[in-house]
Amino acid sequence: MVGTLFRARIANRYGCLILATLSAVWLTAASPGFAKHYTREVTQHLEAAERLIGQQSYDAAKGEIAKALKLDASCTDALNNLGVIYLRQHQFDQAKDCFSRALKVDPHLPTSLNNLAQVYYFSGNYDQAVDTYKQAIPYMHGRDCLLLSNLADALTAKGDFKEASDYYKQALRVNSSFPQALLGLANLYVHLDSYDAAYQFVVRAIKVKPAWAIAYYQLGRIESGRGHKSAALKAYLLSLNYEKNPDYAKDTRKVINDLGIDPLNVSQSDLTKYQTAITKGSDQDKGNLSETLSSSLRLDRQVSLEHAHDYIAALKWEEAQGELESLLKQSQDPVVLNDLGLVHAGQKDYALAQNYYLKAIKLSQGKCISAYYNLGQLYRFKGQLVPARNAFRQAIAAARQQRKSCPLANNALGMVLKQLGDNAGALAAYKLAISQAGSDFPVVHYNYAILLEKTDNTREAVNEYKLYLKLAPQGVNVEQAQARLRRLGVDS
Repeated sequence: MVGTLFRARIANRYGCLILATLSAVWLTAASPGFAKHYTREVTQHLEAAERLIGQQSYDAAKGEIAKALKLDASCTDALNNLGVIYLRQHQFDQAKDCFSRALKVDPHLPTSLNNLAQVYYFSGNYDQAVDTYKQAIPYMHGRDCLLLSNLADALTAKGDFKEASDYYKQALRVNSSFPQALLGLANLYVHLDSYDAAYQFVVRAIKVKPAWAIAYYQLGRIESGRGHKSAALKAYLLSLNYEKNPDYAKDTRKVINDLGIDPLNVSQSDLTKYQTAITKGSDQDKGNLSETLSSSLRLDRQVSLEHAHDYIAALKWEEAQGELESLLKQSQDPVVLNDLGLVHAGQKDYALAQNYYLKAIKLSQGKCISAYYNLGQLYRFKGQLVPARNAFRQAIAAARQQRKSCPLANNALGMVLKQLGDNAGALAAYKLAISQAGSDFPVVHYNYAILLEKTDNTREAVNEYKLYLKLAPQGVNVEQAQARLRRLGVDS
């Protein structure tokens, strides 16, 4: 049976690279195995088709498969391999039809389940891809590294980082040098903006496959993320050396051009030295990789936190609380404490939320900007305007000390100061919020416009209402802004 690992270098909805290899064998069985199931003549056509697929002679292979199917219309190997050909030719509807036909004959055929999942994956249907990969796992007895890696890749593309890391680890426990899982983990760390950790895994992958174009491409992305432009250039140039796909090569050249460094400044000697340092460098704990992954909490912490943020965004408070409390058992962390405050505020347990915000502030020694901001919003919600004002000012001061901006806190401070009757202070806060956020925070223009109108700065108010409508044509305050403009005698 011929299977396929088929992934393209395309951006997923998180803006990160989907790892790509083309025309790799996913699962094989010795040709004599056909004889156990099919007639001698069918087996001969299947074996011929496999040889032709290996030579990328797809039209001839289709001819052999057609002959096999004419003799045995329910030949799952013929249907699967025909689907592989269509998949490699980017004819996804036809590929899906072939794999589905094979699965009607044998619903538990792991090659066709995997390959059907690859169709979904390549088409961007990650939910369906994950479900289909998982259907195949019981029939591989949990021992197929590439299937586990494929599943983890799809989970990464979905943004389910915690579950993805678990499946990468399963693959590496079976084979600690499995390159796709190593590269997949590197990609996962890139999603988490943890470039130093990503670097460690991509280097491991390259040591296993020193001529792997996409691994060097990923290394270039990681080095760019680490601020090492010269090293990134060398990695991209090595990727070009091994890249056989002209479209991918064109993409890599564009990335090189965007670096702003002349590639002609890199000699072949420099490139060789860089590659040698990567492929021959020390790897003291290579043999203990699976144990290292099992005991390390760094990735688990990051993916759990990402998972908790997803739950918070979806207002799934209990699930988020479970993730965060589990993290808190590992270590006290201001970020986790602040997030737990958000969760309890979402559950309307305001006293406990306030307690967590204050703990986050104390543990961070006053550096947790978001905890000050969230505490201010809690006071504001409760109508405690003076404590809210103080908390927002503390958020702004903490941001200033860390050389950061905090337009959200400035906007919130403006709203509180307006309620306290300090219009001059509110106007200054709104102006600072606008200068910090630019066009990224449209609602502050609306808030600023209301106060300008109230303080008889009508012309400026009109300009701010119009700017708000331009920046947020679907914003929640559009109708109110339009109504206010009409009252001012202006056509919005």
